Amino acid sequence: MNRKFSLIGEANCEPNCAEVTPAPDIRPIGRERPHLRLVRDDDIDANPRTGNLRGGLMSAVCPQRQSRRIVVLGASGFLGGNLARYLAMMGHDVLATARRDLSGYGFPSNVSTRSVDVGDLAGLIAAFTGREMVYHFASSTNLLTNKQLDQELDATLTPAKNILAACKHTGVQQIVFPSSGCVYAFNREPRIETSAIEASSPYAYAKLKLEELLLNEGQRCGCRAKIFRIANAYGPKQEPRSGQGVIPYWLAALRQGHNIVLRGDGKSTRDFVFINDVCQVLESVCQDLLQSEIYNLGTGNAVSLNELLITLGSLTGRSIDVSHQPQHATDFPGFALSPEKLLKEMPQFRFTPLRAGLVQVLHASESASQLSRAA
Repeated sequence: MNRKFSLIGEANCEPNCAEVTPAPDIRPIGRERPHLRLVRDDDIDANPRTGNLRGGLMSAVCPQRQSRRIVVLGASGFLGGNLARYLAMMGHDVLATARRDLSGYGFPSNVSTRSVDVGDLAGLIAAFTGREMVYHFASSTNLLTNKQLDQELDATLTPAKNILAACKHTGVQQIVFPSSGCVYAFNREPRIETSAIEASSPYAYAKLKLEELLLNEGQRCGCRAKIFRIANAYGPKQEPRSGQGVIPYWLAALRQGHNIVLRGDGKSTRDFVFINDVCQVLESVCQDLLQSEIYNLGTGNAVSLNELLITLGSLTGRSIDVSHQPQHATDFPGFALSPEKLLKEMPQFRFTPLRAGLVQVLHASESASQLSRAA
C-alpha cells in the first residue's frame, strides 16, 4: 500500500530497519536524481562544526586532559570509524584497525591504520603492544542477520576471547565495548541499567554473554571493562546497510526519488542518539569520568517513525511518498534508554536534539552532493 504524507511541522523519531523500493510513478522535476534542499530554520544552529562535535564539554570538565594510546577495532564501520576520528581530534594516539585495508577510508594523518583480523591472536598482540585502551567495535553480526544461537555465540565470543588474551599479554588496561539496548525486556518506559533483561533473539543473548565475559574475564586478566548499551545511533555519512537503522535508508530514498519504505504502522518508537554525542561519551572513559561498569547511551526520548517522517518533510520542504511493508519480527514496538545514570556522572552533558542532528546530516549530504556534481 502506498501513502503520501504532506508533511508540515516538526517532530522526533525512531529506527526500525527499512529498505528502499523504487517508485516508478515518481518523476522528479528538472533533474534525474533530486538532491535534498534544507529549509532554513532560524531556531536551529545548522553549522555542523558547533554543538558537541568538538567536545567543548570535555574540555571544560577536564582542563588537564589525559592523552591515551588507543586501538579502535572495527574502524571500517560507522561507529568505530567516527570514534577513531573523534579520539584523534581530542588529542589521543589512535590506531584504527579492521579486517579490510583502511587506506581509502579518509582517516586524518594523525590516525594510524592497520589491517587486523580479530581471529588472529598474533595480529592482535602486535596491534595492542604499547597501547593502554581498546575500543572493541569489530562485529560480523547485527540484529537482522538471523544467525542460529550457536553461530551467533561463536561469532561474538571467540573474537572477544582473543581480544582479552591479547590485552593480558600486552598489558592493556581497559576495554570499552558497545553493547545494545536490545538486551532489555520490552517496556513502554525508558529502560534503566537495572531493568529486566530478556534476550529475545540470539543476537541479544550473545551481547549479554559478551558483556559477562568482558566484565568477569577482564577483571581476572587486569583489564577493566566499560559497557555502553547504545541506542539507535545516526549521523552524517551513515551508509544504508543492514542493521544501520532507518535514517540512512530514508535519506537515500529521498535523494534517489524513491518511495520511503515504512515497516508497520509507523507507531513503533526508537531512541535516536547523534553520533557526535556517542563519541563524546565514549571518549569520557579516557578521562576517568565514569566510575560504573555498565551505562545506557541513549537520550531517553521514544520517538515514532511517523514523527520522523514529519521531521524529515519539514526540514527538506518535501512531501514524502510511503510504501508500507510488514514489520520485522525483531523490531521492538517501543524503545528508549534512560540516560539518568550517565548524566549523574556527566551533569554538564547535553544530548543533541533529533531535529538539530538531522540538520547536520542533511548539510553533510548536501555538501557531498555538491562535491559529486562538481567532479
